[in-house]
Amino acid sequence: TCVTDSLAFSARSDSLSKWGLLCVGGHGKIKKTSPIFSLPDDLLIECIARVSKDEYVTLSLVSKLFRSIVASPQLYARRSSLGRTETCIYVPIRNGSTSNTRLYTLLRSSKCLVPIPSLPPLPSPDVGGLEEASYVVVGSRIFVMGGYYNRKFTSDVLVIDCGSNTIYVVGGHYRDTENGSWSSNRMMVLDTETQTLISEEKIYIIKGDENNFVFNPREGRWEICTDKRLHSSWKGNTGPGCIIDGIFYSYDTCNNCLSAYDLKHRLPCGVVKGVEGLVKGCKEACVASCGEKLMILLMQDGNEIWGAEISLSQVNPVVGEIWGKVEWCQLLLRGLGYFSNCLTVVV
Repeated sequence: TCVTDSLAFSARSDSLSKWGLLCVGGHGKIKKTSPIFSLPDDLLIECIARVSKDEYVTLSLVSKLFRSIVASPQLYARRSSLGRTETCIYVPIRNGSTSNTRLYTLLRSSKCLVPIPSLPPLPSPDVGGLEEASYVVVGSRIFVMGGYYNRKFTSDVLVIDCGSNTIYVVGGHYRDTENGSWSSNRMMVLDTETQTLISEEKIYIIKGDENNFVFNPREGRWEICTDKRLHSSWKGNTGPGCIIDGIFYSYDTCNNCLSAYDLKHRLPCGVVKGVEGLVKGCKEACVASCGEKLMILLMQDGNEIWGAEISLSQVNPVVGEIWGKVEWCQLLLRGLGYFSNCLTVVV
C-alpha cells in the first residue's frame, strides 16, 4: 500500500520497466532504451489514449516528451472519441504542518493518494478554520472559489483542467485582513457549510440545519424542503455526500454507517446494509459517486486517510432497504493532514 506523500522511486521504476521504457544503469542513472521514443507523436497519442489514467502519473516521469503528451488536449480529445474516459477522484488535502492545501488524486489500481506536482498550493481555510474554499466540478474541470491564499481572503476563482493538470485564475478580488474590506466588487461564493446537489433536473441545497431548499430550473421556482428526515439523514455527517439514481448518500460519523435518502419520494432509506463500521474512530468523512459505485473517504484519529469503494447490489428505496458490498477498504495516506472534499471528475 502506498501511504507516503509521494510514490516511492522503486514503485515508479518498476512501473516504467513494465512498460519497457527504461532501465537502470551504473550509479542508478536511468537510461531510455525503448524504441517507443522514436515513434511519431500522433502514434504515441494513439497508444497512450488507450492506457488507464492511473498510469499517467508514472508516464509523465519518463521524459519531457511524455510529460507534454500526457498534458496535451489532443490526448484527452482522442480518449473521448475512443470512449476511454474514466471517472477519477481528486481530493484537496491540507497539510497540518504547513497549512498548505494541495490537490491529490486517487490511483485506484494501487489504492493510494498521490499529489499532483504540477499544481501550486490551493486556497486554504484561515487560521480559525473558516472561509474555506468551495469546489465545483463541471466536466473535466474543477472550480475553486474563495478561501485564504497568501495571507489574504480571496474571491478568485481557480479553474483546474484535470486533463492537462493546469490551473487558470479568474478574478483578482482580495479582502484586506485588517479591516475586512474588499479591493473591488465581491464575487458570490458558495457557502462551504452547504451541499449543492442535482437530481431529477432539480437542484437541492442541503445545509447543516433544517433550512433545505429545492430549485426547479424549468419553473424558475424555489421551494423550502421542510422534511426533517432529510436533515436528520445528514445530521451526523461531517462532510459532503452524493447522489446516485435519485438517492442521496452520506456517511454518519457519529454512528459509523452509510445512510441514504430517497430525494424523489422524500423518504429516508435508513442505513445501507452490509457496509457498517468501516473504520473505527472516524472523525471526518465524505462520499462521492464513482460511476455506479460509491467512494468513501474516512479520516481516522492520527491523521490516517482511509478509502472504501462500495458497490450497490440491491437498491429498493420504496421499502427503505439498500444493500451495499465493500469492494475494498484500505489505508490511502498517513500522517499528512486533512481532506475537505472528494471530487469526481470524468477525464
